[in-house]
Amino acid sequence: MNTSDQILRSPQFTKIAGEMAAVGRFLADRGWSPATSSNYSTKIDPDHIALTRTGVDKFKMTSEDVIIVNRSGEVLAPREQRASAETLIHTTIYNHVPTAEAILHTHSPENTRLSLHFLNHGEVIFEGYEMQKGLEGNSTHEQKVHVPIVPNAQDMQAFSLVVEDLFRKSPKMHGFLIAGHGLYTWGSSLKLAQRQVETFEFLFRCLTLEMAGV
Repeated sequence: MNTSDQILRSPQFTKIAGEMAAVGRFLADRGWSPATSSNYSTKIDPDHIALTRTGVDKFKMTSEDVIIVNRSGEVLAPREQRASAETLIHTTIYNHVPTAEAILHTHSPENTRLSLHFLNHGEVIFEGYEMQKGLEGNSTHEQKVHVPIVPNAQDMQAFSLVVEDLFRKSPKMHGFLIAGHGLYTWGSSLKLAQRQVETFEFLFRCLTLEMAGV
């Protein structure tokens, strides 16, 4: 039995996979991860990442829907499963954010629509919302929160280079939007990554209300 198979059968992985499945169902229940959209990951150790397999209905997600990949995005166990096409986005984020222990990618109607509306601006900016303090490491509502937006792409090898460039330009960002696609955010734990999503989705909802004249 190789190392990845041992990890797959370990209590540590069972716990991580169960927690990821619970988060997946939570996000789906709130309309932020509809159908088989979205992908999530959690670091197991420096060399192994727990990742949602491709094609998972997040409303019905279980621990069996979590696989193990390496830092290059290759599936290690179970080998017959397929990783999301966006696995390289996860590995790129981990490479550039040493404190990130979990990454969540969501597709709410608000974040998807705003990503297209503000694409030409290159970012969405929030200021003055108390909920900005829900972002990890952010202690004030007075500081502007910049959420970069990048165009969507199908070539993940090329897109991972776009994400690398994004981190060079915005090393302190809490997340970014892919136009017409959704949000990527992360945290120093899965629980904190979930809090990041909840915070961002509140802010996105407030912005849509503001744009509607509320």
